[in-house]
Amino acid sequence: MKRGIAMLCILCLVFVFLSSASEKTSADNNSGALTVNYSEIEDLTRSGNLTIISNGMNELIIGESFSSDETLASLMNAYTMLQTFSDSTKNVIAQLMASPTYDLSDPVQAGVMASLNNDLATFSSDMTTLGLQIAQCEAEAPTSVETTITQLRMANCQIVWGVQSLYLGHRTLSRQLALTKSSYQLLKENVEALNLRYSMGQISELTFRSAEVQLSQLESAITSMENEVLSLEGQLNVMLGRDCDLPLKIAEMPKADRDFLKTVDQTKDLKSAKDNSYSLKIAKLNLDEFEKTAGNTNMANRQRTVLKNAVESERMNIELSYSTAVRTIKSKEQTLLSQETLLDLQKRTLESVKKKYELGMVSHLDLLQAEYDLFEQETSVASADADLFSAIEKYKWIVRGVSVS
Repeated sequence: MKRGIAMLCILCLVFVFLSSASEKTSADNNSGALTVNYSEIEDLTRSGNLTIISNGMNELIIGESFSSDETLASLMNAYTMLQTFSDSTKNVIAQLMASPTYDLSDPVQAGVMASLNNDLATFSSDMTTLGLQIAQCEAEAPTSVETTITQLRMANCQIVWGVQSLYLGHRTLSRQLALTKSSYQLLKENVEALNLRYSMGQISELTFRSAEVQLSQLESAITSMENEVLSLEGQLNVMLGRDCDLPLKIAEMPKADRDFLKTVDQTKDLKSAKDNSYSLKIAKLNLDEFEKTAGNTNMANRQRTVLKNAVESERMNIELSYSTAVRTIKSKEQTLLSQETLLDLQKRTLESVKKKYELGMVSHLDLLQAEYDLFEQETSVASADADLFSAIEKYKWIVRGVSVS
């Protein structure tokens, strides 16, 4: 009787909470434009994402009425979201590679691409982990309440990081779009000049038509990237619990903290990463759950060894992820410094070209090219800074117990 009353109270609480969450989401959907700052993404996601809200409800009731069906539904929803994040990252990579301004020999662009590929690998790894958990639920394998709650909380963190990744991907693609538009304007000026020379018989028709084709290709690339930017904004809306077609303004990224590693205690952070690790907690809980009913048979001992190895493997993976994150931050810091040095050089080059232009020593196109080269280098510096910012954010997630690299 008491259990029934307690359950009824919890269900009433769930109903009230879901009703208020639904009203809040509805209000957000009717509120129009939303400006998203990176610092607000976690709060916006945890308060608006419907899967996270559902996971919170399941966490409330799971202790009173453990349901593998509810756990399965929550894990499958999280899996679907990770699939969305993975597909979005693939699209951003494809758009960047298709851009006429893409150059893998450029260390900054190569670094950005490597970071995106790492994100893709992380989503794939998380999906594999969730897939195993889903299979366990489908097989109705015994899972403790604590393990299930830990799984749900880990899934929530993965969703938050996924939304942050969408934001970072949006900013990356927006920078590349701006650079491609600048390249288009430069080429357009060049085509107009070539048209004049062609009409005067100074160049061949093939040379002129080739430039026109390049201009058309750039125009097509711009349209494709603009569509992908809009697609990312729609996905961000949905992940924040809003209608996909509501206006969304993505604020500029914060600048990276160049002194970040100087301000942290790496020994303490590594310990925190191990203490907070959801994967390690789950591995330990699986071992504890097994020990409650296991005997000393040969089969039980083999299973015990497998579970102990899983715990040790997770601990080693945390150490590897942490050390990799530290090295990545140091590498990104050096890349940013190098790009800033090149930016100073490009600024001096532009000043020199401007003086020559005023003296009639270089053409207007030469001046436009120098201005474009400066903008391109400014974009490289912004990308390097964003890459460092992303590396620092991944470090923070690792310390919080979620491996995202």
